[in-house]
Amino acid sequence: DSTKTDSSGHYTLNKPGNGPMLVRVTHQGSPYFIAAPENGPGDIPVYDAAPNVRGISIEALVYECEAQNGQLQVLERYLVHNTSSPPTTQYNPAHGFEVVLPPDAVIEGSQAKRPTGMFTSTPIKPAGQKNHYAFDFPIQPDEAEKDTEFQITYHVPYSSGSYTFKPQLL
Repeated sequence: DSTKTDSSGHYTLNKPGNGPMLVRVTHQGSPYFIAAPENGPGDIPVYDAAPNVRGISIEALVYECEAQNGQLQVLERYLVHNTSSPPTTQYNPAHGFEVVLPPDAVIEGSQAKRPTGMFTSTPIKPAGQKNHYAFDFPIQPDEAEKDTEFQITYHVPYSSGSYTFKPQLL
């Protein structure tokens, strides 16, 4: 189902069925979405977009690891701030948020989350160089203390009892 907003940004949707639905908005090529509220439309914060924005920084890179059956299961998570002024979404579908994974990583899944959203399955794609991958996902301006998050789950061989991570922030 699709609709258009009026000059004030208001919209209506006819929600078919009772299952969960997403409301998606595209502005200047950048996608935004929220879980469709049960009772009427919800607000979706939308910002002007640019391929490169000043004020983007990585707050943290977190590794959560668990060893089992000769493999190391890894959840790699990036917390990314966008403190641009004026608030602007960074979005470049040709070159998204790029990560470098270990050469022996076997990817199991990837997700991303907007500052006010929930994690959504977001495929990553090879980004030119070996072991480089990119998310096709906008980095919206922070909402209070909330930022954009990216996470990748993968496993690597782990039979020696140790593994050395060599993070590369781009």
